[in-house]
Amino acid sequence: MIFCFSLTPNSAQSAEEYVARMAATTWEPFMFLEGDVQKGIDYEIARLLSEQMGFILTMRHCPFKRCLTEIERGGLDLQSGIAFNEQRAQFMTYLSTPYGEVSARFYVRKGEGYRLKSYDDLHKIRVGMVTASHYFEPFNSDDRIKKIAVPKEEMLFTLLEKGRVDAIIGTSPNLEYQIKKYRHKGKFEIAAYMPDNKIPLYFAISNKSALLTQLDRFNAVMLELKESGRLDDIHAKYR
Repeated sequence: MIFCFSLTPNSAQSAEEYVARMAATTWEPFMFLEGDVQKGIDYEIARLLSEQMGFILTMRHCPFKRCLTEIERGGLDLQSGIAFNEQRAQFMTYLSTPYGEVSARFYVRKGEGYRLKSYDDLHKIRVGMVTASHYFEPFNSDDRIKKIAVPKEEMLFTLLEKGRVDAIIGTSPNLEYQIKKYRHKGKFEIAAYMPDNKIPLYFAISNKSALLTQLDRFNAVMLELKESGRLDDIHAKYR
């Protein structure tokens, strides 16, 4: 089968149009389901990319680690919400323009902020995190920290509330969005220790995907979406 792309909006489509299989990991407000309706910042940006480039977008739901495995083996074409690291760059190609950024944050139970005032305090407590996530160094590679991993970020507050961990690490604005949505207000607080970091987020293409032949076009479209302010407009809808 010959996979064809329509590289300009609203131009004539080929009889056999490429279907791009995108990873959909629940990560509010970037990617989530509301009932049976797919929503989120990443989904809206992906739709714009598909409209601009003329491919059909399909979503496949999977936990983050499983999605990465599918990208590596070529079972999926496209993934969003990806922070750059050298290991992942071996099997996926990042678009050159980040579409957003997040910051690592630690949360503790209300009134327990004293437990985490410095990085060294992490060696004395149990920390909940999302499986296969990369937050910041030296946390990512620090084997002295007792880390309890779960497949989805929305599970972290339950882990903390039930006392299975002493703190959780996640990303802002995701954690704040969950506190608001799931009415966690008043139960938790940001730890006194806050890493001074910002993590750019990227879309990335599997190195085994036919989409990779259109990398230059992907890069040009994402840059145009950023410079035109359309990415900012999408982010603003979820604040």
